[in-house]
Amino acid sequence: MKKTLFFVFYIFHFQLVAQVDTVDNPYFNLLVAAPKMQPSLRDFILNIDANVSPFVITPSRLNELINTNQSPILLDARSQREYDVSHLKNAKRIGFEDFNTERIWMLRRTLPIVIYCTTGDRSRLLAAFMVDMGFQNIKILDGAIIQWSNEQLPLFDKKNLKTTQVHIIKKENAALLRKGKAIWN
Repeated sequence: MKKTLFFVFYIFHFQLVAQVDTVDNPYFNLLVAAPKMQPSLRDFILNIDANVSPFVITPSRLNELINTNQSPILLDARSQREYDVSHLKNAKRIGFEDFNTERIWMLRRTLPIVIYCTTGDRSRLLAAFMVDMGFQNIKILDGAIIQWSNEQLPLFDKKNLKTTQVHIIKKENAALLRKGKAIWN
């Protein structure tokens, strides 16, 4: 009798475990998917299809969402120095050269996310990488922070004070910035 009860419990237990796997539990899914969700950004970039282009959102549309408390998560793909000069309000810096999946690991894969950089190159690559990691609602800021500044939308410095400065990596990109002050190394 004890062997029969143990066997029934054993079978019932494995049915429950199998059902947990189908539940939409982000923590369980993270644990199950953890080993396959740690590709390196470098390897991804080396193998990316040049035609991959995530959806874009215009600066004016993003600003509308921010002003109506429907703001997506904002991720800044620039260096700490660039971010300190100016960034979008409430943006979280994830970097590019120093990108680490730990910075985005706990974000729910279904949340709306907008990634931006200076000109769009780094944000496009990171967006494609995040889609490859299973993120489902990724957009990049059309025209990046330069276009945001050109439309005279609010930028904030490292002290969270409004600024018109934008850090430009290449001096020749300063010509793209029609509104605001270009800063470069």
